[in-house]
Amino acid sequence: MIASVPPQLINLPNKQYWLCAGHLAETMAFLNSYFAWFGLRDLLIMILRFDMRFSPILHPITGPMFPAVVHLAGFLVFMVVWLARCSRDSAGCRRTDCESRVKPCQSR
Repeated sequence: MIASVPPQLINLPNKQYWLCAGHLAETMAFLNSYFAWFGLRDLLIMILRFDMRFSPILHPITGPMFPAVVHLAGFLVFMVVWLARCSRDSAGCRRTDCESRVKPCQSR
């Protein structure tokens, strides 16, 4: 879906470099793989919240909301790991680093 958005609407550092014809496929593959994991996390959260909402109706129990705390902790752990991996994998080229060692793509 992000590939169909015009480049001027995408907010990336070094946008001219990453969205030029020579790097567009690699950039889109990177973004698609990371946001696929993010979408999977959202789906899992919705399934778990749906289960937490209707499970007490189907199987009444009394007690603490332990599953909610586990889901929240899992969400926070996932976000920290996801952000760390995304930062680590995209750290190969910072703005000053790229400009000094890589020529920008020429538009065709």
